[in-house]
Amino acid sequence: PNIFCQHVSMAPGVVLAREEVLERFHSATNDLEFDPEQITDDGCKVLAEGIRSNQTLICLKLAAMRWQRVSRSTEPSFSLASTRRCPPGCDLIGVEGFKALAEALKINKALNRLDLHCCAGIGDEVCKAFAESFKLNQALTRIDLSGCTALGDEGCKALSQSLKLNKALRSMLLSSCLGIGDEGVVAMAEGLKVNQALESIAFDSCVKVGDAGCKALAETLKVNQTLRSINLSDCDRIGNEGLNALAKALKNNQRLRVINLSSCQGIGDEGFKALVAALKINHALTILDFSECNGIGDEGC
Repeated sequence: PNIFCQHVSMAPGVVLAREEVLERFHSATNDLEFDPEQITDDGCKVLAEGIRSNQTLICLKLAAMRWQRVSRSTEPSFSLASTRRCPPGCDLIGVEGFKALAEALKINKALNRLDLHCCAGIGDEVCKAFAESFKLNQALTRIDLSGCTALGDEGCKALSQSLKLNKALRSMLLSSCLGIGDEGVVAMAEGLKVNQALESIAFDSCVKVGDAGCKALAETLKVNQTLRSINLSDCDRIGNEGLNALAKALKNNQRLRVINLSSCQGIGDEGFKALVAALKINHALTILDFSECNGIGDEGC
């Protein structure tokens, strides 16, 4: 269908009144986008009320307009050669606003894409609210929570439970959620053993994720027949142990098409060779990205 995108663009620091939010909402046709630094809890609640009854809007974006690049040399606390960070000022929407939006999703049957990346107000409590809505909502196909740095393992556990019931979501982006570690990925992997709908999941730049999380996803691949893409790039704690587990899983899985492991500095020759050897049996994988994995040397290649 033709999509009309109503993008709210105003001077930085200008917060929209409730009436302005409502006016923008009613003027949109299919696609609505707001700068999050211009929407407060009240504005988000207005959106939620509209979404409860609206059956035409298919895409809502309450997200930062752009990522900021952060290099390792200027931000040594990041283990990545180059990663993305959210710009400041995306924190006007708090817990109550997002919870109202989550409640609205339990009723709405039209919205299929929700982009909330870099929303600082989204942590585990809010994520649990969205997870509850996903158990009932069977319209949403794509959720982007990338860069929600307050989101951690407890939020992932809640999302995992929702995946056991949800049959609509096709893509879940959790990139650069710095609170997510192995415990959260292990929980998600358990949900994916049951879920037969999700096709793409991203944990790239989740710098706490390591071999344990990678091994859990590998176990999932032995039974899951739906996943087509896994992104674990920029996860430096993933090493040869995790790669060996993936290699074993790929000998059985013939559904996965893409694995992104670029810039995983913990990967060495041993893991790389194991995964390449698995490709002699696996004929489904079309993209295997090891770019900028500096631990792979001449022996691996």
